[in-house]
Amino acid sequence: MSKLIVIKIGSSLVTNNKDSLDLDFIRSISSQIRGITEQGNKVLLVTSGAIAQGMKSWGMKTRPTEIDKLQALSAVGQIGLINAYQQEFRIHGMLAAQVLMSHSDFKETDRSKNIQMSLKNIFSLGAIPIINENDSVSTEEIKHGDNDQLSGEVAKLIKADTLIILTDQEGV
Repeated sequence: MSKLIVIKIGSSLVTNNKDSLDLDFIRSISSQIRGITEQGNKVLLVTSGAIAQGMKSWGMKTRPTEIDKLQALSAVGQIGLINAYQQEFRIHGMLAAQVLMSHSDFKETDRSKNIQMSLKNIFSLGAIPIINENDSVSTEEIKHGDNDQLSGEVAKLIKADTLIILTDQEGV
């Protein structure tokens, strides 16, 4: 029986020492997702790493604390992050579909229904939805770095069978 699986990947796993994307990890996770989908399952990926990629793009070694600078880093880094996934997914015959969200998207019924329909359509086209917080315009998420909670909200909204949180953080 087909399952709907949400996988959340933390920044420390998708990046090397927090200053660039870990392409080996992205390659590995892409291969594993391909294996899961070949078994007839649907996978939705929630990923962090846009700010780290933005820092790499600008050659920054120290993460700024100012929200407006983090938003700009996210806006630049999101392009590199999704392109890295897209490149690896294509090697495995898959396509990535970028979906940027914030927690407020789940608070309004119409927006929640739009999310459900959008994700349903992405799945029907055979793409893998890749969700990240919309940090370039939202300040709440960027303050708390809360893709863990976002992945839970997404899993609940789409009635996922399984939520897998990949992290190196203690206590999770």
